[in-house]
Amino acid sequence: MTTLQAVKKAIQEKVSRITLKLRILLEPLLHKIIGGHISIGRLTIYGRNAMHFAINYRRKDGNYVCFRLPLFCFGKWWSVYFYISPDATPTRATYTLGCSD
Repeated sequence: MTTLQAVKKAIQEKVSRITLKLRILLEPLLHKIIGGHISIGRLTIYGRNAMHFAINYRRKDGNYVCFRLPLFCFGKWWSVYFYISPDATPTRATYTLGCSD
């Protein structure tokens, strides 16, 4: 192993330890703060539940603009996604970006 590879591996291990510590500290706090959802007018913010910290906005034309924040939830990182849908589900989306899981 070269010196550069050793340094890279050491940095990755340090980042992994820091990420684990942050997750252990922050995940229960986030669950207490926003474990369900909050609705404000046409905007709904979903917390640590099946929606994995997602935001849905109902437009005046009846379509929904939906996206998920790239946060740690239920033991893994969930990627960001964005879609526009008539019923707020990705299966009927008319436009998608990053909807792979």
